[in-house]
Formats: sequence, structure tokens, C-alpha cells
Amino acid sequence: MVIKRTELKTLADFQKMIATLQREAAHLRAKELAELPAKYGFKSAKEFIKAIRVAAAGRNGSSPHRLLKKPGSKRRRRYFKISPEIKLKIVDALNKGKTGPQVAEELDVSLSSVYLAKRGISLPPARKPKKK
Repeated sequence: MVIKRTELKTLADFQKMIATLQREAAHLRAKELAELPAKYGFKSAKEFIKAIRVAAAGRNGSSPHRLLKKPGSKRRRRYFKISPEIKLKIVDALNKGKTGPQVAEELDVSLSSVYLAKRGISLPPARKPKKK
């Protein structure tokens, strides 16, 4: 198959036209995308993207709440964090000779929280006296 020069020139012209149309389409798409946040009432593109991610996360069954955390924040703990005041009460009660379960019941905290507070201040574990 032999291609004539005029056909090659026509092909090159069409390729140039296609490239121009692609550039124009990309420019229009970018312009329309830049206007979307304001069109839907968002102050910035970041807020708009965050809202889209939250909305899309709910569709596939995953929880959108994981996307609402602040950027740079640490992973959210699933357990209750004990305040320093309660830790001091736990330590005082343990120093007075109360057992872990007694302290937990008295202060309305979990037994594991009592043990974590005890470990945090390096108290030795309570030992039962040896029977002779």
C-alpha cells in the first residue's frame, strides 16, 4: 500500500486538529472543575473534596467517619482515656492497700484501666504473703 504525500499532509493536519481539540477540552474541564466548589457552596476545593470523599465512602459500605478526622491527627483511640485526676485517685487508693477490683468498683473505671494506671507509675504488683 502506497500513501501519497497529500494523504500524509491531510493526516498530519487532522492530528494537529485533534491535539488542539484535546487541549481545549482539557482547558474547559479544568475551568469547570475549578468552579464546582463555589457552585455547591464550599469555601475551598479542600472542603469540597473532603465532602465528596465522605459521600463516596458511604456508597460502598465503608464508614465515612474515618475520613472526617483532621489531617495530621493521630489514630483515634477506641477506649476511654483516663484523666490525670482519676489516675491520681487510683494511685492513692492502691497506695492505701486496696486491691485493683476494689479500686475499679469504687471509682467506676475498668479493671484494665486500674492496671494501666498502676503500670504507668511503676507500682510493683501486689503480692500475697507466702503461707508458711
